[in-house]
Amino acid sequence: MNNKTLLAAASLVATAHAVADPAMSVVTVNTADPMGYMQWAMASGPAIGDAIDAELGGICLATAGFFGPGELYYWHVFEDHADAMSASIYSEGVVKEAAKLEVQRRVTGANLYSVALSLAGPAEFAVGDTFANWNIVVSTDEPGLYMQQLPKIIAAAKENGYDDISLNAYSTLTGPM
Repeated sequence: MNNKTLLAAASLVATAHAVADPAMSVVTVNTADPMGYMQWAMASGPAIGDAIDAELGGICLATAGFFGPGELYYWHVFEDHADAMSASIYSEGVVKEAAKLEVQRRVTGANLYSVALSLAGPAEFAVGDTFANWNIVVSTDEPGLYMQQLPKIIAAAKENGYDDISLNAYSTLTGPM
C-alpha cells in the first residue's frame, strides 16, 4: 500500500469516526405559558423524536440564566451528526405534532452542538422523567487542557458523595457562542 492510499484510508476512517459522534440540537422557545408548552412537549415529544430520528429528547425550563421569563429549551440528542443535521422541523411528523400546540410561543434560536466529551452513564430516561441540569458556557484558548480537567471534577464529586452527577461537554456548531 503506497502512502497516498494509506493517507486516504486514514482520512476515510477519521471521517467515519467524526460522523458517528453524537450531536445535540436545541430549539430555544419563549412563551407566556411555559407549563402549557411543556405539557404539549411531553405529549408530542415521542412522535417528534421518531419523526426526526432522535435518540433522546426533552425540554428544559430555565430557572436562571435565561434571556427572558418563559424561556424553554427543547432538545434532542442524535446518534450522529448526519441524523442531527438532517432532522427537519418541516417533516410531516413534526408539522403534525406542532399543529396540536395551542400555546402562543416564539422560537428565538435553533442550534446544533457536537458532544465533545461525555462523562455520563447511559441515559435511561422514560417519557415524563425529570432531572436537573446546570449548564455553563466556557470560552478558553486551551480546550484540550480544559477537557483534561473534567474527569477530575467528576472524580472529586464522587469522592464527596455526589454519585448521581454526570458531565457532558459540547462544542458549539451553530449559534452565537
